[in-house]
Amino acid sequence: MKIALVSQIQNGEEIPMNSRGMEEVEINDLVNDITCFSIDNKTLRVIGLGKNLYRMTLKSFKELKREVNKRGIVFRYDNLRKR
Repeated sequence: MKIALVSQIQNGEEIPMNSRGMEEVEINDLVNDITCFSIDNKTLRVIGLGKNLYRMTLKSFKELKREVNKRGIVFRYDNLRKR
């Protein structure tokens, strides 16, 4: 699955990825590659890959959310939900 990343978040600052405005990253294993994912917040669209946080495009967010729900592993990414 390919995910388009808009920016990287470091120390609370959003740093753009490159001059095109986004960079595509291939994710092979949803369970092991993704450490966190903002499931409920469509405006935030944060994904954790390894030890880094990134902001995704809206299209990638919707595709990833659909895939996570389809596989039934949404409970793994429940750590950023509003309570």
